Amino acid sequence: MNPKLVKAIFLQFSGIVGAGIFTLPYLFYHSNFIFSVFLLSTIAVITIILNIFYIEIILKTPGDHQLSGYAEIYLGKFFKVVSSLSIFLIAFGALLVYMKLASVFLAVIFPFLSGILGIIFFLLIFTVTNFLHLKPSGKFFEALPFLIFISIILIFFFSLKFPSSTLISFSAPSISFLGIIIFTISGFTIIPEIEELLRSTYHKKEYLIKSSIIGTLISVLVYTLFTYSIIKINGSSVSPDTISGLVASHPLVAKSLALLGLVIIFKAGLNMILIIKEVFYRDFSISQKKSYLLSSLIPFSIFLFLSVSFLSIISVTGAVSVALSAIIICLMRLKISHSILVDVFIFLIIFTFVVGLLSIFPL
Repeated sequence: MNPKLVKAIFLQFSGIVGAGIFTLPYLFYHSNFIFSVFLLSTIAVITIILNIFYIEIILKTPGDHQLSGYAEIYLGKFFKVVSSLSIFLIAFGALLVYMKLASVFLAVIFPFLSGILGIIFFLLIFTVTNFLHLKPSGKFFEALPFLIFISIILIFFFSLKFPSSTLISFSAPSISFLGIIIFTISGFTIIPEIEELLRSTYHKKEYLIKSSIIGTLISVLVYTLFTYSIIKINGSSVSPDTISGLVASHPLVAKSLALLGLVIIFKAGLNMILIIKEVFYRDFSISQKKSYLLSSLIPFSIFLFLSVSFLSIISVTGAVSVALSAIIICLMRLKISHSILVDVFIFLIIFTFVVGLLSIFPL
């Protein structure tokens, strides 16, 4: 397999797998494991179709852009503003969750460290790394997706010694957490960076589509194995953040997962900051230095929202901002060409994301 294709696959993988992985065990246990995996897989297929639509838009359009730039070209300035707000909301929600989880993970590894100090410590390292212009597609970070993948496999094998009865949950299947699943499997924001990585390759379109499909499927596999493993290990004691529920019963496992969690959210956070920087630089013609500065300021705003549940943040972010972005991508795809198949896929995408949006409101 072409080395650039492998890098592209794991860049797509790292653009998907982030904080959401630590919410799934709790949600899947309190719904129905088999149904939840089916729902995750279904949303993944719809996400792959959406990603292919975005890839077609990128390849048909000259120049380097993020979603807001493409929206302006195909739909006008109003949709540029809407898509920019959508991307910023995705980034804000994701970074807020990353920082909140970082404080939990650091407290597991260093019990003497308070939540606020943990956030400040993580935020400082994160900001310095961003100012050093270490891109998440650079050599320093290329090994991290492989580390995450191998670590999940090892956790899965460790979980096999625990009884399968812990997977049983008597809760009825539910789509109330559909917004969270949409958030966890969404990965379209990283596609412009993957296109940049593959730009010089002869089979660029083929590799872009392959990396999107394979990267998304690997993410589904990793989510399923991780969720299965945590439920087997901790059963009904699984916590909303996964890690804190393991501290009392399996402290070594908790510390290992906390370290893995820090790696995952660090990588995912840098991906998100890079995307925001590119929006400022590519679509609003702000200088590189100012774009780095503006993108670095976003994580500091989380201190205004520390009291909000991270499950609520993920749900709203996934349901609202990702749905808006998906609808904009569909509208742009209609500008390229029409066919019955395309129209059916667009209906399925919009229907799914609208249901996800409605799922955050209690009946």
